[in-house]
Amino acid sequence: MNLTQQRSEIHQNHMLNKRSFFNFLSITFFLCLFPVFHPVYAQDAEKLSINVKNTSLEEVMNLIESQSKYRFLFNKQLINVNRKVSVNYNSKDIKPILSQLFRNTPDTFSINGNQIVLTVKSDNAQKTAPVKKIDISGKVVDVKGEGFIGATLKIKGTSSGTVSNVDGSFALRVDENAILIVSYIGYLTQEIKVNGKKVFRIVMEEDKKKLDEVVVVGYGTMKKSDLTGAVSSVKTEDLTITSDASIGQLLKGKAAGVTAISTSAQPGGGVRILIRGAASIDASNEPLYVIDGFPISNDSPEPGNGTQYSYGSRSHLNSLNPNDIESIEILKDASATAIYGARAANGVVLITTKRGKSGLKLNYSGSYTAQYIDKPFEVYDATNYMIQTNQILRERWLREKKLYPYGTTDPSTVPAFSGQRFTQDQIDNAGKGTNWWNQIMRPGNVQNHNVSITFGNEKMRSYVSLGLYNNKGVVQGSAIERISSKINLDYTINKYLQAGLSYMGAIINNNNVQMGEGEWGDSNMIMSALLYDPSVPVKDEDGNYSEMSWYANLPNPVSYQEVSDKTKQTRNLSNFYLQIEPVKNMQIKSSIGYDGQSSVRETYFPKVFLLGKNKDGQASIGQASREDMLFNTVATYTFDVETKHKVVLMAGYEYQQFNANGHSLGASDFFTDAFLYNNIGVANQEKYAIGSYRNREVLASY
Repeated sequence: MNLTQQRSEIHQNHMLNKRSFFNFLSITFFLCLFPVFHPVYAQDAEKLSINVKNTSLEEVMNLIESQSKYRFLFNKQLINVNRKVSVNYNSKDIKPILSQLFRNTPDTFSINGNQIVLTVKSDNAQKTAPVKKIDISGKVVDVKGEGFIGATLKIKGTSSGTVSNVDGSFALRVDENAILIVSYIGYLTQEIKVNGKKVFRIVMEEDKKKLDEVVVVGYGTMKKSDLTGAVSSVKTEDLTITSDASIGQLLKGKAAGVTAISTSAQPGGGVRILIRGAASIDASNEPLYVIDGFPISNDSPEPGNGTQYSYGSRSHLNSLNPNDIESIEILKDASATAIYGARAANGVVLITTKRGKSGLKLNYSGSYTAQYIDKPFEVYDATNYMIQTNQILRERWLREKKLYPYGTTDPSTVPAFSGQRFTQDQIDNAGKGTNWWNQIMRPGNVQNHNVSITFGNEKMRSYVSLGLYNNKGVVQGSAIERISSKINLDYTINKYLQAGLSYMGAIINNNNVQMGEGEWGDSNMIMSALLYDPSVPVKDEDGNYSEMSWYANLPNPVSYQEVSDKTKQTRNLSNFYLQIEPVKNMQIKSSIGYDGQSSVRETYFPKVFLLGKNKDGQASIGQASREDMLFNTVATYTFDVETKHKVVLMAGYEYQQFNANGHSLGASDFFTDAFLYNNIGVANQEKYAIGSYRNREVLASY
């Protein structure tokens, strides 16, 4: 994606220049208010009229040059032309304007004819002389030595800087006397003088003012100052709501030791969360997710289509609207996760959604995001592809015959090489050919709209929200649409008894594109575009999708767009609680929860697509459901010992049942593609592919 920022520069012909900035794979931009200046033009060409506010010195100088015969001469290493200035002056004499611009600065000016020369005042010349640049590196860690991913390191007085990588390491080129400003959410900002030093180990300290914040831990809450385990807390004000469908991307750079990795180019694609790295090579490294006290399954019901083609991965958190999140707590070490047992071996992510507050408040937020591929793959055009293919085939022949440089066979003892795939005449007339990457890519966009109402009084507090999310992906045909709702109610019955309800609902429509991990004949859409011969046109003379004669099992990349593959997901997650305080400092809380998920996938491979061509059209419908039921009761008793120690006693019981079922129907050999998957019964097939399953698991703990 590229984001164009316009900067006004006034010339005699009033032309507007644009300076473009390019960012990485996907950038979200919002409408922001920037300080602007409004130049006032003089009717008299000899009179200067300057009226600007909070504008860089460089732009003011451009404005002066556009209205006069004067030109500025200066050394950018000595004169700070980026500093902000404000001036309002109308005069035929330029000196008053210049005097106002350089008053109380280390710079001065002199006028020589049409030239204005900017220099450093003599008493500041030595101070502002160019300084030596050095390369520095280091690591940002906490008091336990754990690296900070995403810590911000900025050179004071400039906009230059960097962020620490996955293990907290960083590298930066700075002035030898520069000052580094190091910051991270929840920790004190530090200013570190470089003083010529090249290697740093920066230890971040927690912000003591935040130690009284209450965080969610396991089946209760605690003050940060009382915590002994490794827990990171991310509040809603620290979350940057991005264009991503799930919360996975929100955690990037927000918590030490947490890594978020996208695993699919599909809109709503999977995000792999690792807490303190991967603990296993073969088994899952996913943490346990708990939403408002309900431990959810990491596996969403996803029916297959009976073929080798897959849409890749999809996040099981897509049903949760990131705008409804109040805070995220991440339990990282054994002492913090022990209460959840073996399920928490890879850590726990506790998600708390927003709840009602006193008063009545209506909120709306909306955004539109454009998405582009910033750095597309560089692929050969047809001419170079042919040349390189012939060269590879020749190298293979040399290796097989053990000729130099792969052996010592005498070349006169073997027949001359004749395995070129392309003739010289074909190479000379190939031209650019087909850019398959451009054929399957497009500009994407995201529309996100959210409305919420909060209400509260002495007895009741409520939060209600509705969200609409629509993402048209950068890969042709890929898209996701979501309608989500959230209701949180809390009611105080009396001073001993409280009750509450949490509900989350979502309907998601996914337009799937083949994004699996197969190769060659099983290739996904992107892999096919990278492998396909650019000398082949999209369609042949008869209007059919072209095939590669030397590898006919690889589908034409553009033909993937003819496949109809849709998945509709629904989810209803509800949790009811009743809390009683029979005696002072003792609480007993019981919860009953239900998490119902359903997914229906409908797929049709038409005859114009390679798989459908081989099967005379193939259709399938799959349905999968999952129902998780929860009951738990937790009793806690808190007391102080000599005002210096706090003791929390807890006892509890939890029962969780997991039910899953599904069925599928598939057939091939259709006389027409017109019905898609809507009339499988017309297939000319004696035996249809039919399947079903059902299973149940139970987990009890105390």
